[in-house]
Amino acid sequence: PYPEDYAVLALTVPVTYTQAAFDAVPLFIVNGPAGSGKSQLGIAMSQICANGSVIGQTSAASIARYIDETRGFVVLDDLESLGSKGNGKDANAFSELAQALKLSYNKSTGVKLWTDVKTMKTEKLNFFGVKFINNTQGVDDILGSRMLHIQTCTMSVESRADFHERKGLTPARLQALRDELHSWALANIGSVVA
Repeated sequence: PYPEDYAVLALTVPVTYTQAAFDAVPLFIVNGPAGSGKSQLGIAMSQICANGSVIGQTSAASIARYIDETRGFVVLDDLESLGSKGNGKDANAFSELAQALKLSYNKSTGVKLWTDVKTMKTEKLNFFGVKFINNTQGVDDILGSRMLHIQTCTMSVESRADFHERKGLTPARLQALRDELHSWALANIGSVVA
């Protein structure tokens, strides 16, 4: 509902293409009632951001490995469901994931030793990068203090009608826009670093 939130999200898109140049990047918590567009906003952002992907309900270990392997923009959809799935060893894994997320905005603290609870093998995983977490309940105070907050709300009937009349980008135009952003990032990375 806030125009400033759209501006912050739009300005984050080019950051995802150049995030390796930064010592710290934004983490987002998108919070609002069920049916207020949190997941759709995450999907839309993942379609335009660098190496964007959406992770739904899965294990903490799978999320950790995926974040490390993709090194792109990651949407963690419905985080409270992910955290409430586990018990015993799984609960500990989700707690470790939450701790890693708390530090993932900072390049120097975004690398974490992760122990696979099934194999007990320890791996060094890189969690650094822009993250988009959505849920209905928010996050704990420590993680929340390191995040930009985006509030969603249910659209009015009038707004919903206007929204559905809009034409989205075609897949070809969306791909062209991502290609343009990649080209821009490569051509301007020196300026971004400076």
